[in-house]
Amino acid sequence: MNVSALPASPVFPAAASQGKPAAAASGGKTESAADKGSQPLDPQSQAKVQELQKRDREVRAHEAAHVAAGGAYVRGGPSFQYTTGPDGKSYATGGEVSIDSAPVPDDPAATIQKMRTVQRAALAPAQPSAQDRSVAAAAAQNEAEARMEQLRGQLGASQNASASPSSSPGSLINEFA
Repeated sequence: MNVSALPASPVFPAAASQGKPAAAASGGKTESAADKGSQPLDPQSQAKVQELQKRDREVRAHEAAHVAAGGAYVRGGPSFQYTTGPDGKSYATGGEVSIDSAPVPDDPAATIQKMRTVQRAALAPAQPSAQDRSVAAAAAQNEAEARMEQLRGQLGASQNASASPSSSPGSLINEFA
């Protein structure tokens, strides 16, 4: 399951590179406006670059929060979607972190701990996305199911222990009644 931490912004649609750095998408070369020998950017383009820089910082901080809180359950590092700005540079405008959110088979206590970690990872960023909240809700549901399984196990064990007449309260009364 993925913790999709900031989908590509409608203002900054993901680049055609599909999560690859612009350098990889363009054959290893990323050129800025200065590298191209072009004129300095006009005020509108400069404003767009500043917006992209801000978005890049937000996305990277958001994904880093997921990774830091996800611990051993994070699968690899974050992946990003990029947009090329008017200056020719690539900026992260969306991203996600993949996290293992599967229940631990036959171990409700371990599942409970794991789901708590998954919830913390999903909700770690300052502004969790809808996908983040959805992952946290699914983890909470898995945690609740594991708690029920754990209680059923404890109840079954206590019923088995109380099934013998010598250990059950009132058993002597029942035997003589």
